[in-house]
Amino acid sequence: MSYIDFLAKFGISSAHPGGFSLTKKILEPEEIEKHQRVLDVGCGTGKTSEYLAKQYKCQVSALDLHPLMLEKAKERFNKEQLDIELIQGDVQRLPFPDEQFDFIIAESVTAFTEISLTLREYFRVLKKGGVLLDLEMTSNSSLSEYEKKDIRRIYGITRVLTENEWIAALKDCGFKEITGMKRENIQAPDHPPLELTDFNIGSLSFEALKIWLDHLDMMKKYEQVLDYRVYRASKQGT
Repeated sequence: MSYIDFLAKFGISSAHPGGFSLTKKILEPEEIEKHQRVLDVGCGTGKTSEYLAKQYKCQVSALDLHPLMLEKAKERFNKEQLDIELIQGDVQRLPFPDEQFDFIIAESVTAFTEISLTLREYFRVLKKGGVLLDLEMTSNSSLSEYEKKDIRRIYGITRVLTENEWIAALKDCGFKEITGMKRENIQAPDHPPLELTDFNIGSLSFEALKIWLDHLDMMKKYEQVLDYRVYRASKQGT
């Protein structure tokens, strides 16, 4: 069982730093209109997609690769009677034609992939003038080989970029007007209560418990090293 499998099995929504309250703060300044298309990549159980559809009445597409996440998202959308396009797909090879979306929101997704491939896909499917909102794990300094190996052991992440490295990667893919917002500028809680849609403590296996305890230990161990940023970047028209 991987960390992502754990989140899917127990229906943990908004597991990213800052939780759902941060999601709302990220979206609050954006002028999202009813006719616009928004892509929620790595949608998980669909909490953010649900909020987008209800709050902004926009056209939402929700994409995830994990079958169990998709199953839980489908249950959510059906229960709320929401017309949200739900798609199984890989963010590194998005199943959409070029220039389809006005906004893309990614919450702790890109860092778990081959970053350059994924950012290029975001750029490709955004319309000219479109905006990427990407909340990602960010290291406050370059990591040692031991730290990289330790983090990879829990999360399977091959690279944890610094803010400057994230911005450089976004520029390399063609993005402009890039900003990296720090937690103190966003004012969202660092460790909000987890939102559980299908959690049963009786079904928590030893393997799952170990993954969760390892995660908590990792957050404590690297609290001065591992951080997050919200990167906002645009695809300018030509």
